[in-house]
Amino acid sequence: TTPASSPITVNYFVGGKAKNNFFVLSGIPGQVMVPAGAMTANFTLTATSGARRPKPATIFLSNGFGYTLYNAGRAASVLIGR
Repeated sequence: TTPASSPITVNYFVGGKAKNNFFVLSGIPGQVMVPAGAMTANFTLTATSGARRPKPATIFLSNGFGYTLYNAGRAASVLIGR
């Protein structure tokens, strides 16, 4: 693949057992912008409180306009806890 010539908004959703009040995400929830000329983008998940036992927050990429997911079903998990 090659980098896009213009920015692309990539959609994601959060799953897992961690509730939304356990963390905050940077930027627009459910979207991350891949800049023109780049092939990656970053956003930050910050724990705000912990559960008694660690709980996973799993980030899934989802299909959208202007891009194709070649590794559909891939996800990244983060444990949030005390």
